[in-house]
Order: sequence, then C-alpha cells, then structure tokens
Amino acid sequence: MARLLISAQSLGLGGGNETLTKTLYEFVSKEGVDCTLIYPTNIIPNLFFEEGDKNSKDIRIGTYNPSLLLNFSFYSLLAKSRLDDFAAFHGIGGQNLECMPFYLWNKRYICTVGTTLLEEWRTVFSMTDFSRGGTAYFSGLLNQATLPVLRKLEGRIFRSSEAICTGSTYASGCIQKEFGIKDSDIKIIPPPVDTNHFKPVQSDLDLGRFVLYVGRLCPRKDLKTLINAFYRVQKKEKDLSLVLIGKGPEEKRLKDLAKSLGISSKVLFLGKVDYGSLPEYYSSAELFVLTSKQEGFGIVLAEALACGTPVVSTDCGGPRDIVNDRTGILSKTGDPKSISDDILTIVGDRRFSRRVRTYGPSFVKRNFSSRVYCSRYLELYKELFPDL
Repeated sequence: MARLLISAQSLGLGGGNETLTKTLYEFVSKEGVDCTLIYPTNIIPNLFFEEGDKNSKDIRIGTYNPSLLLNFSFYSLLAKSRLDDFAAFHGIGGQNLECMPFYLWNKRYICTVGTTLLEEWRTVFSMTDFSRGGTAYFSGLLNQATLPVLRKLEGRIFRSSEAICTGSTYASGCIQKEFGIKDSDIKIIPPPVDTNHFKPVQSDLDLGRFVLYVGRLCPRKDLKTLINAFYRVQKKEKDLSLVLIGKGPEEKRLKDLAKSLGISSKVLFLGKVDYGSLPEYYSSAELFVLTSKQEGFGIVLAEALACGTPVVSTDCGGPRDIVNDRTGILSKTGDPKSISDDILTIVGDRRFSRRVRTYGPSFVKRNFSSRVYCSRYLELYKELFPDL
C-alpha cells in the first residue's frame, strides 16, 4: 500500500493550520491511510537536524532561519532523502512553501493554502514595528528583498500541483487574481470545526454578561480597535464585560489601553484557557467578536456559531463565508464606531440571538464540520492517488 506524506507548518505552536493538519492526519489514519507528518521546526538542539526514523509518523526538520527563502530551501534539501519512501504528497500551510520539497524533487502533490504570500506580506508588513530593530527588523528586510523570487516560486508551486485547495472564497480570489489560475482549478474546502466538541453547553461561569474574543493577542487581530469599540459600548451597556482568551505580544499594550480608557475592570484578560473549557465560554457569551485586519478564514467564528453564539467580525476576507444575515454582522475593518454599533445591535436583539442558538450549530455542522472537511480530502486522495 502506498504511503502519504503531509508537509505542514511547524507543529506544537498552536493555530488554525495545526488544528486542520492534525484533524486530517487523525481522520485519514483511522480510515486506513498510512500517513506521516513532516515539518520544519525552530525548536532545535542544533542548527540543522532530522528527527524520526524511517517508520516514524512524525518527522521534524530543524531549519530555522529568519529568511523564508533560506528556511524552506534548507527544509527541502534535508527532506529530500525522506521522499522516496512515499507515493502521495500533500502540503498544508498559510502559504504554499510547505510544498516546496515536493515541487523541487518532482513529486505529485496537493497544495492547501490559507492565502498568498503577497496578501500575507501586505498584512504582516503593515503591522510590524520595525523601529524595535532585532529579529523582526532583520527578518523583514530579508523577506522584503527576496519577495519577488518567492512569488515566482509560489506561482510555479501552484501550477505544478495536482490540486489547489484553500479555505475560503476570499483566498481563492487572491490566488486567481495574482497568478491567473482559473476558479474551476481551485477547490474551496473550509477548515474543520469539531462539532462533537464545539456545541451549546450549560455553563457554571460566573462572569455576568460578556462579549468574547478567543485568539492570539497580536497585531493582526487589531485588538486595539476592539478595546476602543468596547469603550463606546460601555457607555450604553454598563453591565457588559469584554473577555479576552489567549496570550501574545500585545497583552501589555492592550492592558495599558484599557486602563487609560478607564475600563480595565470591564476588560478581562484570562490568558490561555484549557481547550476542553472553550465551549463553555463560547456558549455563555452574548456575542463573539473578531476585529482582525486580515483572515484567510476565521475558524473561531465558526466555533462560536457551533456553540450557538452570534458573531460580529470585521470584513477582512475569509469571514465573508461564515457571517451572513442569519449568523451575525460584518463590520468595517479598523473602525471602532462601526464595530461598537454592530455589537450594540446584536446584544440588543434577543430574538436574533435565540435564532442563532438554533441555526448556528446546524449551519456549522452542515458546512464546516471535521467530517465534511476530512471526507472531501479523502475523496481527493483516492482520486489522485488510487493506490493509497
């Protein structure tokens, strides 16, 4: 029987790509597919290394470098010796560089991406504080200088793949626009939500009425705008709190902002919460809010809806496939007034919230469940690699 190799982003750091990679790996393994994961990592005992013997299901390649081009070039060189043990290949990443080993060494592969390098770079570059110097500054300069080369490589990787998959209409549009690839050549397979885990549950939380955010506290999520929006909400909804679940580099700045606005007692930073407890927080919230500058999909929105909670999200790309007039409201990106108005609209409409409590879980189960996601990839594997 042929073996499948999945090349993924560095595992062990969390995030949406790690969730969908592990979900797919576990599902296809249970379906009898002989599947192995391979990925670059910066958790390294030395600069370059391989870890995992020939029969390992988890191969780590230590290749960390602040330049994307150098990092994935080294990754591809070190991964080469492993590829001949496999007949089917699948790269999963924010962009398509996880497929670089398969492209360089002429393997047949499926390419799954969150968005394009240019779209990602526009977002990252606009939010990086280069005045701080250090790694961010050095990495930014290297990647900016090599971006034209990376984009040429990206186009070749897309065109050489057996199938291009992405999670949203927005991401598909980016690929079509930048590389002239036809809509019919791109498969939209939204990321998975574990609907056995994320569902409406009874709660013993003692938080009163609250609006919820779950995710990293980082510039991409634009939580400064969320806190400024909540400051406006507080003027009309005095008993409402904002609960932030997650950690990240912006935590201190955000706490300082809440304090300067005089709402620090109403903005609760809970840090990292156990995965098993998340449905309780989602189910208890009056509303879930995402204020990102850019999202390839927005999996936390789907998790909230699976728990029956309405959502407000900035119109930042991927959320357009999730947020509609039966699930919530899309707000203007970076606009505290627009976001605060939309939060007030939903928390003031009890009938709408009750309808989402019923409609949200069925909507997610029908469109974004783990089974739907994994079954589509399993069908694709069998179509392209019938020996699996």
